[in-house]
Amino acid sequence: MGSGNNKVIAFPDRDRALERVGNWLASPGVLPEINDQAVLLMRRAFEIAPAAMKMRILLLLGSSRRPSAADTLFTIMIDLEQSDDVRRFAAVQLCALGPGLEIEAILVAHLTEELDNPQPQRRANAAIALGWEGHLDCVLDLLKVLYDSDADVQEAAVEALTNLGDARIVAPFIERLQTAPPAQQKVILYNIERFAGADERVAITYRDYLSHPDPELRLDALSLLGRVSAIIEDLDEYAGCLRDSDPAVRALALDQLYHQAPDAISSLTPQIAALATDPYEEIRKRAQALLGATHSAAREAETARH
Repeated sequence: MGSGNNKVIAFPDRDRALERVGNWLASPGVLPEINDQAVLLMRRAFEIAPAAMKMRILLLLGSSRRPSAADTLFTIMIDLEQSDDVRRFAAVQLCALGPGLEIEAILVAHLTEELDNPQPQRRANAAIALGWEGHLDCVLDLLKVLYDSDADVQEAAVEALTNLGDARIVAPFIERLQTAPPAQQKVILYNIERFAGADERVAITYRDYLSHPDPELRLDALSLLGRVSAIIEDLDEYAGCLRDSDPAVRALALDQLYHQAPDAISSLTPQIAALATDPYEEIRKRAQALLGATHSAAREAETARH
């Protein structure tokens, strides 16, 4: 093949690249098609761009749907000269490319290798980058780092597995809850909410956590249960929460009950009345307000009957 048929992309000067990319960002209307040449310009500009501009360049790369952009994001993600925030955001943008781009198998292999990197942040970033919706080929690899010794990696694995969008992940999450540290338990509880409609074990897990020894996790479970299950179905659980040793749990239970029909929660009147003399003033006020609303509704109902 003659030299006249070869297309050579000149490696741009960094200052000129920064100026051109800066003009794109200042005037989105002049933004060109994000082809390989534009990706190369952004890569060169990124080397000397200020921190705020770097984040905007990463956003452009994440929206480009170019294999060269994915390669660039990976290079930035593992570049130890970049800040932690920049590397994490590069991982997020690389994940954003996943659903709309057939990322080359070699890059997926590199990301999978990163899950074994001795540096925790690199393992966490790799997990985030792999966790795009439908990317079920990476499930086993992400399940492995679900048990990582580092808290940040554990959290990244939970979020990545959740982002795959497959309700079958609920089972290994519930298994992990048995031995996970409290911080990861919290992350799992909030992430499995997404699958509550597809797996009844989510609501069951929240009910079980209402008796957990950690009051913060009991509070999380009560908040989440109210979002995935009708309160009328869990009156026994709410009765227990109104007697909880932690005032935050008692207060939240009162708040959630306040918006229910008075006749629907009438069986809880003794527990609510007991809180009208609670040691905490805010709880006394909430209990008295709930009792007042209940009595008022009862009087209105009685008047209507006559």
